[in-house]
This record gives sequence, C-alpha cells and structure tokens, in this order.
Amino acid sequence: MHIAIDLDGTLLEYDGKYKSGVYGEPLKGSLDLVNKLQSLGHRVTVFTARSNSNDVMNYLIRKGFPKLTVTCEKTGFDMFIDDRAIPFHGPSFYSDIDQAIKQIETFKPWWK
Repeated sequence: MHIAIDLDGTLLEYDGKYKSGVYGEPLKGSLDLVNKLQSLGHRVTVFTARSNSNDVMNYLIRKGFPKLTVTCEKTGFDMFIDDRAIPFHGPSFYSDIDQAIKQIETFKPWWK
C-alpha cells in the first residue's frame, strides 16, 4: 500500500501554533511505525501543508527517519493517517445527519 502520514500532530508533536521552519519532536513510536511499514513493503509518504518539502525531509532525517517523500498533494494514496480526520465508513454516515453534524462540530484533534 501507499500510505500518507500527516506531519504535524501525527508524526511530530504539535500544539496548533504553526511557525515556518519550527518542528516538534517525533511522537513516541512514530519512527518505529514508519520503519515497520517500510519493512512490510509499504510505501510511506509524509503529507503536510508545509510548503518547504526539502526542509521537512531534512528535519526528519536528522531525527532518524529514513528518507521519505514529502508532499502537499493529496493524490495517489491508499490510506491516510491524520490527526484531523473523521473516519468515513460508507453511506451510513449520512443516514443520521444530526449525528454526523454533531461529530463534525465537536471534533478536536487528540492534542487539543
């Protein structure tokens, strides 16, 4: 599989305060997961809204991660791992619109 893993708040610590060139420390276990996925033959790409992909890649390498593709394009992936997502399990999500709206309006990333 080709798996996209979000950067801030998923691979790295994040408090919601974006600063260009400033990154959080790797979350415990994030490097182990990336390495395990790759050892199982999966392709791992870092997905981020940050515009400087070379800076992100170099930071991750300095923190011990393997060289990974970094992108802000959301195409070509089999799966996303992200701290800002509500899982969609098919059309039943729409069967109770009030519940869907409640889930959307009360959503918070794990780090808030």
